[in-house]
Amino acid sequence: MNGRFGYSKSSAVFEDINFKVGRGEILSILGPNGCGKTTLLKCLLGLLNLTGGEIRIGGREPGEAKRDNGGSHIGYVPQNHHTAFPYSVVEMVLMGRARFIGTFSAPSERDVKIAKDCLEMLKIGHYGERDFPELSGGEKQLVLIARALASNADVLLFDEPTSALDYKNQYAILQALHSLTRERSLTIIMTTHHPEHALYISDKMLLMGEGRSIFGEVSEAFTEENLKQVYGMEMKVVSIPHGEDQLKSVVPIIDLCKEK
Repeated sequence: MNGRFGYSKSSAVFEDINFKVGRGEILSILGPNGCGKTTLLKCLLGLLNLTGGEIRIGGREPGEAKRDNGGSHIGYVPQNHHTAFPYSVVEMVLMGRARFIGTFSAPSERDVKIAKDCLEMLKIGHYGERDFPELSGGEKQLVLIARALASNADVLLFDEPTSALDYKNQYAILQALHSLTRERSLTIIMTTHHPEHALYISDKMLLMGEGRSIFGEVSEAFTEENLKQVYGMEMKVVSIPHGEDQLKSVVPIIDLCKEK
């Protein structure tokens, strides 16, 4: 992608966004509120058209990639999903098969098998007959990932996949994304407010903010200076010994006013 988007010619939500991500790679998009992360996802989905530049997904424009029944297909997993109907988990995942099922047709045995296989892949096959609305936040997120997989997508877009999840479930979701990327050669693009999540699973990162963007391999782009430029505050990248490895995390440098 290389492009710009704005709702008017004089005002850009983002500009000069330039990045490339391949099969089997994860790209994390980070930046402060209002920098255009979700708008960028909408452009990648073909819901909004760039006002300059171009997007190519598998050699196609986003709308073409989304409509194509073969080749590259885009799956989208939202932050959360509310439904007024008590769909079972299997029924929710089968919605990902919609483009393969005729308008007035019922899912085939093959569709049902694919839906169940996607649940098994995420180690939640036992959720199958449960009611989706009764699941916890982390469980729902895994089901939505299974639904995206059932669509036979090879590009998955996530809008803050760990939002509103507790610490353990955040990392369970991240581990699932990392495993799927490696096992199925998927391309994953996700927005996040947690820089350490990019450190944990991403190959590449895109930092957006203050009219500029920084893109590169995580090992090169994840620096204290780049984080400061994007977030407008001092941030320290720290290393924590863990066996023979060094785990990295991010600590904001702030003055806290505490009552004595």
